[in-house]
Amino acid sequence: GIQLFMCIYGFTVFLESTPTIRKGLRSYMIVSFLILSLFIVSQIPDGYEIFTLLSKSTNAVKAVRLRKKEDHTWWKITSTCTLTFVNWIGDGLLLYRLWILWVGRRWVLALVMTVYLASVGVIATYNNPWVRFNARTLSAWIFLSVAVNCLVTGLILYRLLSVRREVHEVMPKRDLEMYYGVTATLVESALPLSLAGIIYAAAMSSPVSAPARIISGMSNILWFSLTALAPQMIIFRVVMGRSWMHKRRRDQLESLEAVRNDDAVSSPITFECSESIHSGRRRR
Repeated sequence: GIQLFMCIYGFTVFLESTPTIRKGLRSYMIVSFLILSLFIVSQIPDGYEIFTLLSKSTNAVKAVRLRKKEDHTWWKITSTCTLTFVNWIGDGLLLYRLWILWVGRRWVLALVMTVYLASVGVIATYNNPWVRFNARTLSAWIFLSVAVNCLVTGLILYRLLSVRREVHEVMPKRDLEMYYGVTATLVESALPLSLAGIIYAAAMSSPVSAPARIISGMSNILWFSLTALAPQMIIFRVVMGRSWMHKRRRDQLESLEAVRNDDAVSSPITFECSESIHSGRRRR
């Protein structure tokens, strides 16, 4: 429901924007609706699986046995594959935002990219229906994916806090809170996703017990939900003009260099689509 609202509302803002702004936002909107579509497709087989288990099992033991038999059914494979694609796209978007933030120092992305490609390779093997099920393979992918989330979150947090310290004297307080405030930092860094991933990984590593299974199941749902919701929230901020895009981010960093050299004038640092969207609304 949250994803659907953000996609539809973001699309209406996209349509109200100027042609120049729409050109810059088009790729974000495509990714947003792609994540939403894949996530919906992944939930339909899960609903069918639950319905099948409830209708064919008379007790918990039989339900568990049926659950194990359905690991290689077409609907289970479909659900797993679509969720995997959602994870790839979401992590890819976070890497792209990291690439924008660390302009001029993109060598820091080397480790994150290596871990990301490793996670893609591991889960590609796991999703192969002709490969025997291996719980260790799934665990390895989860740990690698969580590692990507944590690395990206750490690097984005460090960069955002560094830039905030550099611009707090020359940037209006309203813009400073909008682009580098607590909410902006939490969303842009995908911190909730990383925290949920850490809890999920810790629950998987703990000894098998009833409480551990409950925590693992709940954190599993939370983490997979946030793999779709976290990138959607970033895209929503971009579309609403409350976040930065590639061109304006480069211009901002050039402004910061000017500030360091004492050549900058004390004027607001502008961001992509925020002014254009608001001016477009005033004209309407």
